[in-house]
Amino acid sequence: MKAKDADIKTVSIDQLIPDDKNFNKGTEFGSHLMDESLRKFGLGRSILIDKNNRIIAGNKTAEKAGELGFDKVVVVETDGNTLVAVKRKDVDLDSQKGRELALADNATGKANLAWDEEVIAQCVEQFDFDPEDWGVAMKEIEDGLDSSTGGKESETKRLSELAFTGMYYEPKIIPSLQLQDCYDVEKFNAKLRVIEESSLSEEQKRAMRMFAYRFIKINFEAAANYYSFNATEEEKAVMERLRMVLVDGSIDGFIEDDLIRVREEVMSTDLGWQTDKVSGYDYED
Repeated sequence: MKAKDADIKTVSIDQLIPDDKNFNKGTEFGSHLMDESLRKFGLGRSILIDKNNRIIAGNKTAEKAGELGFDKVVVVETDGNTLVAVKRKDVDLDSQKGRELALADNATGKANLAWDEEVIAQCVEQFDFDPEDWGVAMKEIEDGLDSSTGGKESETKRLSELAFTGMYYEPKIIPSLQLQDCYDVEKFNAKLRVIEESSLSEEQKRAMRMFAYRFIKINFEAAANYYSFNATEEEKAVMERLRMVLVDGSIDGFIEDDLIRVREEVMSTDLGWQTDKVSGYDYED
């Protein structure tokens, strides 16, 4: 690497600032493997810091290195357009040490990964990104939160605390909505930019655009309110054909909900539902 391509300097490891929102909690076994690897092979892969010396990636490596007495850090300043490689002049890949180091590196990274679900959820809300874009399923995060309090037991507890508010909702203030209030295309547009910036053929891009439509978010509550209070008759007809609302030819215009009918039948025959008051209806004592 030429000097003009990047600025290189040496600093003390205590000048690095750990991430206070590190998504990886690490594991006891992973920490043990990292300890063994650093003691046996020394430092290998680099870490990533931001412009303020805050650690983006490699928090656990920096922490363990500090504990073991590695106090010098070579900082290579780049803008993301230059690949930075750490060259171990004492290691040949096709040797016992080289191959075992390669295995230790991958095994340690895998063993020392444990998502901090609460921190991820907080950052998703604060910074508005989608973990699933990077292979981290939100269901896994929710399952992780459940497992800390007993899985199904936690889910049951949450459900038991829900208050019944009725099956149909009517706004207290009549809304004044536009059609564009019924959908969100921010993520869709972001995906389109990725497609357009690629070197794919026009035919491939056309197919990718079709895939990207799944990122359009429909606000069905807003759509229902727009239909009820703001849509023209022609708009209503089209929305019905698109199945955006449920209507039929009955007196009230809305499809009768069989769930209500079934619940009424159960309520009338099972006194336990009335006694425990779990249906959402109020009963006299």
